[in-house]
Amino acid sequence: MKTMLAVLAFAVSLSASADPVQFDVGDAHVVVVRPIDAWSPDASLAEKSLKFIDDKGFAYSYIDAAGKKISPFPGSWIAAKVVTPVSEEVSAQLAGAGFKEYRSSPLYEIGAPVNVEVQKLPALLALQNELYRKWSLRQGDPSELESKVKTKKIIGSTVGLLIGVAGVKTFGTSVDPTNYVNLTGDINRVAGASARAVMPLPLPDLDFSTCKEVDIRRVDRFGYIGEIIICYRTPKTESLEQSALAKAIITASGISASVQEIQAARTADYQRRVAFWTAAQQKGEIAAPEAVGAGADR
Repeated sequence: MKTMLAVLAFAVSLSASADPVQFDVGDAHVVVVRPIDAWSPDASLAEKSLKFIDDKGFAYSYIDAAGKKISPFPGSWIAAKVVTPVSEEVSAQLAGAGFKEYRSSPLYEIGAPVNVEVQKLPALLALQNELYRKWSLRQGDPSELESKVKTKKIIGSTVGLLIGVAGVKTFGTSVDPTNYVNLTGDINRVAGASARAVMPLPLPDLDFSTCKEVDIRRVDRFGYIGEIIICYRTPKTESLEQSALAKAIITASGISASVQEIQAARTADYQRRVAFWTAAQQKGEIAAPEAVGAGADR
């Protein structure tokens, strides 16, 4: 219980962070955390992730309500395009923005929907914010990562790698792995079968009081992750789900954002991680530099 209260208190402090994109589609309210807005210490990866804006090209796949993976262009030059109500709507919005669809491996992969009980959402989002904080700390001191990632691969941004890993070390700084065990227990107790909907991503306070049903999807792109949350204010219908998902896919891609807006979001993400690191050192949650060893090769 003490762990849960601490997590909930932390969520309040995080609510001042940059907000995700939010919009309405009919009776659905959609919240999108764009993968492309995340800061990365890998400068080449960060630059590569913006290339699609200049190329005006986009490729994606998604899991439909039946659990089937849909790739509008399977990757073959001779294969016919897979047409669904979602893909038709995405194609129309892409064309309107001056983008074309690639016949290639998906740049964006939209995961299956995870239905989450509405009453559990406030606690789950608080746990998600704490998961993001600890994931950030696990990566190491943000001010040092950019130089060190040139010779070492940054730890992957997946929940499977994040939690339940013993003996974690991040570029010279040890992080207590028991923190993840405790957090995992809280997530499993609160979420149950919906635990996979909790991702290491920051979210502000969100009002779900008018939601009848909520689906959460994970978005993967070039090692970055994002999130789509769809709140249905009326009973979910197939057409409403398709329309909301189509616009969410377009939004998650970042095609409507400028390079300057994306860079600003990444700067905010970096500053948030620096604040986490500084606060954790001050609280003794991680070792301060002098405690690690001033003469050590870091």
